[in-house]
Amino acid sequence: MCEPKGSEWFGASLKPKEDDMKLVTRFEAATLSTPELYGLRKEAFIAFTAAPRGSQEQREALVTMQTIEDELATRAPGLQILIRLAVRSAANFLR
Repeated sequence: MCEPKGSEWFGASLKPKEDDMKLVTRFEAATLSTPELYGLRKEAFIAFTAAPRGSQEQREALVTMQTIEDELATRAPGLQILIRLAVRSAANFLR
C-alpha cells in the first residue's frame, strides 16, 4: 500500500481510520518539506495533549514529535539546542 505524501499527511497520518497514532519514521520525515513537518508536529502535539497521561498513544505522539524535531534540527543546525530542550521538556511532562 502507498504511504501518504505531502499534504495527505495532514489529518490522515496521525489519526488513521483505526484512530491510532501514526508513528513517523526518520525516513518518512526526511521526505517531507519543512512546512509539512511543522504542520505534522502541530498535529502530534495536539495528539500528545489529548491522549491520557502515560498512555501508549501519548508515548507514540512524543516519539513522533522527537522524530520530527530531529529532522528539523538537521535542517537548521543553529536551532538544534532549542529544539532538544523543547522535546526534553515534553518528555519530562510524562514523568
